[in-house]
Amino acid sequence: MKVNPDLAIQSDPLANTEVCIGGAVSLSVTATGGVGAYTYQWQSSSSIDGTYGNIVGATDSTYSPDTSVTGTIYYQVVISNDGVGCGGNITSEKATVKVNPDLAIQSDPLANTEVCIGGAVSLSVTATGGVGAYTYQWQSSSSIDGTYENVTTGTGGTTDTYAPVTTTTGTIYYQVVISNDGVGCGGNITSEKATVKVNLLPTATNAIENLTCVDLSFDINLQNLITNDVNSDFTWIFDDNPEVIGDEGGNGSGALALTGNFINKSNDSQQVIYIITPTAEGTNCIGVTFTVTITVPVCKDMLVTKVASVEDGETYVNVEGDIINYTITVTNTSDANLTNIQVNDPLIVAFDPKTGDDGDDVLETGEEWVYTGSYTVTQEDIDTNGGGDGVPG
Repeated sequence: MKVNPDLAIQSDPLANTEVCIGGAVSLSVTATGGVGAYTYQWQSSSSIDGTYGNIVGATDSTYSPDTSVTGTIYYQVVISNDGVGCGGNITSEKATVKVNPDLAIQSDPLANTEVCIGGAVSLSVTATGGVGAYTYQWQSSSSIDGTYENVTTGTGGTTDTYAPVTTTTGTIYYQVVISNDGVGCGGNITSEKATVKVNLLPTATNAIENLTCVDLSFDINLQNLITNDVNSDFTWIFDDNPEVIGDEGGNGSGALALTGNFINKSNDSQQVIYIITPTAEGTNCIGVTFTVTITVPVCKDMLVTKVASVEDGETYVNVEGDIINYTITVTNTSDANLTNIQVNDPLIVAFDPKTGDDGDDVLETGEEWVYTGSYTVTQEDIDTNGGGDGVPG
């Protein structure tokens, strides 16, 4: 008589299996002991501790479950042996089979990014599905439909987020290849293309515009001051100069020309300084500020008139002691204020206090000062300036 060990399971199905939808799964069991042939019945449940039902046709030691639907299903196998005293049925340990969606891209890199030279760019991708970890490889090309090569510069070229180098102007196209080694997970997938355009910052030279008294206006093309041929928009402010009046051109933006006219009220050359910020046209790429200095000259001019009248109403003098009254008018006809005004006349020893001054002793533009004084005629004046008979010659 031969006595065999009781029916037992030598090796249970693999405890955990994870595949992508449609991936192949093979569950197997090995029995030992008992007498004669074994019978198998695989069972499944949607809950590990739930009720397990028989799977039709799954009656071999090896079973390949359906993986056409995502989700987690739990399996076990019941093994039977009819040998006398062999223990009846035994049930394997549970086997968990998780079916994931195929590898896919949930969010692609941003389609279009425009940045200033040296600016930061971050391209990122989000993958979903598959089994286990993902591998990433970012690639670049100078043409959107060209050949893409693995990146060798920048940071994060083999991660889900990549920062390309932006030290050269131009347009480069990027994509990322994502891989996953899960069973049935579709191998590699490639993202949509991402366009990165790197713009140049405008640079400019400072300028000085010297006005003249002939023409106190200015019209400066700011684009002509850009030194690296970047079409630009401009904003500006200027330092207010209290000694200068006129149309300062204002604090402005958008215009390519800086225009205005100035009048210098002082007795010294003056400057108005514009601080200008260039921005590359159609972008947010702001260049280094530059200055335009307007030098405004001193433009002085005045009108002096002298009127004489005889005190007794005559139009001439013929007697020693006649008095001639003089009125001298000084008018500022220039744009500059005039100071240190001195009026002298060889016949007038002293003038009466002037009139017309507003009290600041500054002859301002358009202001008029009037000086009056008198002269007493001598016999010598009559003898040398008339005909000697007392009648003006």
